[in-house]
Amino acid sequence: LDGIRKEIRGFEANAAKFLKEFRANGPFHWIADVNQIRDAYIGLDKYQHQLTELISRSQQLRELEDLFELPLSQYTLLDEIKEDLRNLKTTWDVVFLVHSLFVQWKNTLWAEIKTDDLVDEVRRLQGQIKKLPRKSKDWHVTKNLETYVKNMHTVLPLVHELHSPAM
Repeated sequence: LDGIRKEIRGFEANAAKFLKEFRANGPFHWIADVNQIRDAYIGLDKYQHQLTELISRSQQLRELEDLFELPLSQYTLLDEIKEDLRNLKTTWDVVFLVHSLFVQWKNTLWAEIKTDDLVDEVRRLQGQIKKLPRKSKDWHVTKNLETYVKNMHTVLPLVHELHSPAM
């Protein structure tokens, strides 16, 4: 029994170490670079794989605890990491969507620009950003995303004015 308890304590220490490493080195930052988006998805996959292994190990330990009638451990850190990963993936999906749209818009010919449609789309994007999980609002990636979309929202009326026939 002492060996199982020691193994559980070691697992909990590994889970805490993983959480610390994830929070320190996870893809929580973004500077409007397409390569960084790709790297973020690679990092998310890496962390998801590691989390899956930890969850599998936690289930094995719970089975041991149940077998030897020990109190079952909760491993709340794993749930916290799982939630953060899910929220981070959702945030990066929105980042990818916004970045892809803006790159596409930059390739639009001047005569074909429909600023009213673009403004409506930016408003829709801003609404989508507001719907992101509350916890993600404190992350650098979300703050930069909000700024990126806000800047486009500021620029589009100016483009509309320049695009008018009076100019």
